[in-house]
Amino acid sequence: MTTDYNDDYNDEDDDNEMTIVYFEEAIDELILIKLDILSRNNRLNARKEVMDLIENHTNIIVTKHLAVTEPPRCPTWNGSQRLLEAYTKALELYCNNNSTTTIETNAVKQLLVGLCQIIKQQQMLVRNSSTKLTASMESIVTMIQNNISNNKTMIEDTLWEIASSSKTNDNIHLVAISLGFCCCSDTTKWLDCFLQNTLLKQTSSLSSDMELCSILLSKIETDDWEKQIYPVVGKKIKASPDKVLETVQTMMKFVSIDISTTKEDDSILLLLTKQLKSPKNQAVACSTLQTIGLSSKKNAFVVAESITTALSMLQQPDQRKKVYETLLTIAKYSLAASQNDTTSSSSSILTGLTTAVSKDTAKTAAEARETGICALVWWIAVTKKFRKEDIPDATLTYFRKTMETSTIEFLPRIGAIFSALLSSEQEHNQKKKKPNNNNYLVESILLSLFASSSNVTKVEQGLQSIIEKASSSKKTTAAIEGLLALYMSLLYSLDFNSSKSTTNKLAMITEKVLSSSKAFLYQVFGGEQNATTKQQPWLVRYLLPRTIALYIK
Repeated sequence: MTTDYNDDYNDEDDDNEMTIVYFEEAIDELILIKLDILSRNNRLNARKEVMDLIENHTNIIVTKHLAVTEPPRCPTWNGSQRLLEAYTKALELYCNNNSTTTIETNAVKQLLVGLCQIIKQQQMLVRNSSTKLTASMESIVTMIQNNISNNKTMIEDTLWEIASSSKTNDNIHLVAISLGFCCCSDTTKWLDCFLQNTLLKQTSSLSSDMELCSILLSKIETDDWEKQIYPVVGKKIKASPDKVLETVQTMMKFVSIDISTTKEDDSILLLLTKQLKSPKNQAVACSTLQTIGLSSKKNAFVVAESITTALSMLQQPDQRKKVYETLLTIAKYSLAASQNDTTSSSSSILTGLTTAVSKDTAKTAAEARETGICALVWWIAVTKKFRKEDIPDATLTYFRKTMETSTIEFLPRIGAIFSALLSSEQEHNQKKKKPNNNNYLVESILLSLFASSSNVTKVEQGLQSIIEKASSSKKTTAAIEGLLALYMSLLYSLDFNSSKSTTNKLAMITEKVLSSSKAFLYQVFGGEQNATTKQQPWLVRYLLPRTIALYIK
């Protein structure tokens, strides 16, 4: 009788093959679309089956499957997340269960390549998903830093090997560069590698390249920016702005540094503001500046100041309109913040905006003018809310002189204070049943117009003239102007600082208009009940009940 010494070996080999078959089936199940719509228990069971196989048969699954096959294609983002978790766990267990003498370096390399490929898949699954991509890469970095005690040096060396190889067309080496930068202590060489494979490569770097490097860019310190990144970025913008600005725009979505510390005579702000006068590059330059401005509260003021300075060199209304829109967005961001940078001054922003908006007339630049006034109002509100400084007199005069002279500019300018700060917020808050938080800012701005006047009598006479004109006219516009003047008169008279200056004549006219049923207020708008209906202009629905309330008060 002969003994077959290969029986045990063959049995073990068969078991390994069955393990791989089970794992392949479990992985295929894990990434199915139907799993996204099934119950949470179904997903947990599918995940547990995969994780149990990895934990109980780590070496077999890694060396016989994960290291020799590419990750399967995931049809959904959720499926890719589950697959990413499985690969990350496999790498963690394989590195921790093997010593430096028994571990297969190629297996580790292929696991890391697989992780990079999954990240690349995720980029293709959800466009403009940089936040999600960053979170996915962060989970890998956290695992490497916290859960792999031995073999960490080999991980770093392997990532460098992948990062140094750009022969593939899928750019997975960019993911490896990002992971290596975050995992390793020597960041200088990784930043050099990043620049060589993006901004310094012969072919133009794409915005999608920057998305794959989002986690690297988000962790750049100010010192890294000034010494390594900006010298390259600045040189590229100076040489060929039209080719690189879109890439820089995407890059700045992830970079979070304090640009207020950079040199004023050589900064990315200076280079970008120079592009504002270029019809070809203005849109992307504005968008990039806005991205930087929204990255931090301090940057918001630095960027706004830089943009406002550039307004003086823009000759066309449509060019100014784009800059106004950028300033408006940054102002809204600043006003919405629960806290704000109190060290920066907004005086130059207000002065520059006032000068620019004054150039735009209703006839030649109606849209630009409307947007500019709106931006100006929002920056006044930011100053009122967070600053202890006074509003520049030139800015107050821009609004106040329409009251003093009762010109046709009264409604467009003074009405903008209400519409800019209240109309959109009013509708938003009504839907959510929230109080309007900007009411006090509107009142504060209006009272500033009175308080800053060197000739209060002239202001009162101007408001009186507007009210009298409304009383003798049947036009809706004149009536709205009269209502606005009434509201301002009552607000002014109730303010304790100005009550002694209010003339008896203005008070008498206000009394007459509000107490007479034949006054324009009721003839045109039909009283408070009708004025608050949706058929009336928004400003009327807002002002009339408040005007009557102030009168009763």
